[in-house]
Amino acid sequence: MKRILVNLLIFANISTSCYCYADDKATPLNKGDAAPFTGLLLTPSQAQDVKNTAIERDALKAVNGSLNLSINLQDDIIKHKDNQITVMMQQNDNLSKNLYSERQTSTWEKAAWFAAGIITTGLVLYGVKNISK
Repeated sequence: MKRILVNLLIFANISTSCYCYADDKATPLNKGDAAPFTGLLLTPSQAQDVKNTAIERDALKAVNGSLNLSINLQDDIIKHKDNQITVMMQQNDNLSKNLYSERQTSTWEKAAWFAAGIITTGLVLYGVKNISK
């Protein structure tokens, strides 16, 4: 059905753009007959050439339209991917800064761990001394 509709549209486009209009109806002519109207008379091969040219022109317009659409979509995809990469890089930087700050121990924390080590060592030595008596 779609193919029939496309063929009818192409035929209508070709027939209206050839500058050959009939007054009442189309009249078949034989060689030597006088035409009942003025216009352009084409041989079947010339008519086929005109039809092929119109089809190629329409196909080229469709290809150019879809090509432009594809290029625009590709550009949009590239922009979104660039934005995504930028956001991910910023998030990675923030995460690495946070991780580094979490891994760093403050001076007071270091002092507390050192004091805990001294106390633990002292308790262990006291325990060993009491056990050995």
